[in-house]
Order: sequence, then structure tokens, then C-alpha cells
Amino acid sequence: MKRTVEETVAFRLEKSATDFDAANTLAIAQNWSGAVNRLYYALFHAVSALLLLSGIRVKSHSGAKAMLDLHFVKTGKLPVEWGKFYASLFTDRNDSDYEDFAVFTRSGGPCRRRDAPVAPNTRIH
Repeated sequence: MKRTVEETVAFRLEKSATDFDAANTLAIAQNWSGAVNRLYYALFHAVSALLLLSGIRVKSHSGAKAMLDLHFVKTGKLPVEWGKFYASLFTDRNDSDYEDFAVFTRSGGPCRRRDAPVAPNTRIH
């Protein structure tokens, strides 16, 4: 069944809200990597809804980031800080999911990335 643009936008915004709630729950539990992941997806779903509503179709996460920057940040429709925040979360989510030893901590402010130390004489079997 083909859905309308409005139905798809509403669905993506619902996913965004669900992921945002999950990010809050994970932050309360001090699971910072999980919170970063869910916060990124909350924004990704909202951005993809905005792009679709604007007639812009993307097929990848990097495409969504590029189109948000091109059509909304560079045109002044969204503040530069929002574009930077989204780009930062994009990088942090990738690091959290795919980089060994990427760990996020609260450290008195927003989540901060740090490289996890490897204990001396650690062996992986």
C-alpha cells in the first residue's frame, strides 16, 4: 500500500518522538552511547520528515545531512548551530556504533566522546 507524504511524515515524526523518549531513558540510566544513538535517530527521523515534506528525497544518512545543510542551514531557514549539532551527532553515532573504544561520558555537560583506555597487559581471547 502506497502512503501519502503526509502519512509518511507523521510516521517519521512519531518514530522521532519515540526515539527521543528512549534517549531520555538511556541518559537517565547513564547509558551515554545508547543515548547518543537514540538521540541521533530522533533527529534523523525528524530531518527526513522535514526533507520529505519539502519534496526532497534522500536514500542515506549522509544524504540527509547534506540536504539539510544545503536546503535549510545554508539558506538561513535553520540556524548554523542546529546544522553543526546534527553533523556532530551524525559523527558521534557512527563512532559509537562502529569505532572500537569510542566511549561517551556526561562529564558535567552534554555527552562527550573520549577514547576508552585499554588496561595494560589486556589480552583478548
